Amino acid sequence: MIPATNQEYDSLIKLSARAFGNALMRTTGEKPGIIEILHQDVLTSRLKRGILDLPIKTSHGYAIDYEIHSGPVNEKTVIRNYQSAIDLRMDVGVPVMPHIVSLDIQKTPIPKVELFPGFFSNPEVTFLIDIDGEEVLNTINHKLNKQVELDYMDAYHLALMPFFRNKKSRKEMLKYMSRFIKGFVNNLVF
Repeated sequence: MIPATNQEYDSLIKLSARAFGNALMRTTGEKPGIIEILHQDVLTSRLKRGILDLPIKTSHGYAIDYEIHSGPVNEKTVIRNYQSAIDLRMDVGVPVMPHIVSLDIQKTPIPKVELFPGFFSNPEVTFLIDIDGEEVLNTINHKLNKQVELDYMDAYHLALMPFFRNKKSRKEMLKYMSRFIKGFVNNLVF
C-alpha cells in the first residue's frame, strides 16, 4: 500500500466533500445546513470560466465557497478565492464566504491580502493538521468494538485521517483505514 500524494488527496477530499458536505461544514466550524450544492462552473468577472471546489448554499441565508488546497496558500491564491466568492455572489444572489481547507502539514501562514485599497482581510482557513487523528482513530475503533452505529462524520473523518495530527505515519494510518473499511461499511448508518 502506497500513501497518496497531497495532490491525489486533494482530489479525494474534493470528491468526499461533495458526498459529505455537512460533515465538512462541521469540520470547519460551520453549523451544518446545506440546502444546495451549487454548480462548480462560474463565469468570472474577467469573462473566463472558473471551476470551484465545493460551492454550497446554506439554510442560514448565505453560501460558502470551500476551496481545498494541497500545499501552502500564497497571496495570489487567496485573492483568486475572494474573487471566486464575488463572482459566485453574482450568480446566487446571497453573500458568499470563501473558506480554505488546507492539507499543508507545515501550517504555512495564510497571507493577509489587500482586497481593495485600504481593505485587508485574512481568509477563513481550516488546517486539517489541527484535528487530532488519534482521537478520531480511537472514536471509530471504540464504536466498531462496541458495535455502535457509525455516522457520516465518522465516514468523512476516516477518509481524512492521514491529514490529521497523528503520532503514526501516513502509511500506518492507511493500514488502520483499510482495516476499518470492512467494519465501517457493515455498520454505516446515514
